Amino acid sequence: MNRMEKVNRVVLFGAGASHGAREPRPPLGKGLHCYVRKYLLKAWTELREIEDGDGSRTDEIRKKLEQRLKNESSFEYMADKLLAEEEKDLPGKLNYLMACALTPPINDDPRVDDAFIEQPDIYDEFLRSRFSSREKLEKAAFITLNYDCLLERAICRFLNESQDGEDQCLCKHVNYWLTEDGSGIEVLKPHGSINWVHVTSDYGPLKNNCIPTDRVEPDEVMSWTNIKSFPSPKGRGDGDDIVLAHYAPGKKAQANPGTLLKIRKLALKRVENADVIEVIGVHLPTDPTDDPFLSEILDLMKNRVMAGICKVDHITPDPLEIEKARSTFNFNPIQETFGEYVDKQKGYRKIQ
Repeated sequence: MNRMEKVNRVVLFGAGASHGAREPRPPLGKGLHCYVRKYLLKAWTELREIEDGDGSRTDEIRKKLEQRLKNESSFEYMADKLLAEEEKDLPGKLNYLMACALTPPINDDPRVDDAFIEQPDIYDEFLRSRFSSREKLEKAAFITLNYDCLLERAICRFLNESQDGEDQCLCKHVNYWLTEDGSGIEVLKPHGSINWVHVTSDYGPLKNNCIPTDRVEPDEVMSWTNIKSFPSPKGRGDGDDIVLAHYAPGKKAQANPGTLLKIRKLALKRVENADVIEVIGVHLPTDPTDDPFLSEILDLMKNRVMAGICKVDHITPDPLEIEKARSTFNFNPIQETFGEYVDKQKGYRKIQ
């Protein structure tokens, strides 16, 4: 039996899931730029390597990023503007800065707060309440729109089997499908991840320290440009760069567009074959051009619900999102926080 035949359950996580998973709360998308700016100010001295040339004697780049983060309305909007400007080194440095801010700190690493420290949270409770064994976990596909690694770290704690070299975001029990290796618990991240780095086999060697970027359209047509690469945070290799997808129209996916496209296709296939889907903490877009991939996968879920071949539960505490889930997508709306939903599931499990 191949993996496609085994997977019959999909869980789609959005920013609301991570935001509601622990205290202090990880930032929502709309507050990500503020969180990253706070991290920049906290880790100012440690971030000398962001500077061009002698970082010990200049803080020009840090000042520039700090002012932009202070004045912009969102992280994604800022990334969009940077990609359109002449300073092609800034988008890579912004991604690096964000990845550092969201990476679980160790010991006295600079941090905004303890939102990303290594500790059990609601993700752990969710896994324990829904999956009684590794075998059942392997029959599910997890799709997360988040850049952070909170879900993956919970999976590794759930399995309780440490592996050599596993540290911070290096989750070796997880299969991101960055390669063709089908082993491990499947976590699909169509927007990229803070612990992914550029693989030169997609394009060959970097030219002039630049990497191609692209926009993945519904018809799979890609447009290309170059931006400066920037090393990933410590622990992920030397000279590599973060793989993130700034996904709205006009925005570019940084590095490995072929991998991102493969992951998006696989996510759609998982939804096509699922009997049960849970959508947790996902903002349902009003305008499909805001995030074409998310709109595509939600429309696929809607069509399967309308055909009577799939059940989709949409979990959110937001009453407006609940109404949209019901009236626009025909989902089964559950007006609860992530924590409330998990607590109820634990109660059901005890009764059963």
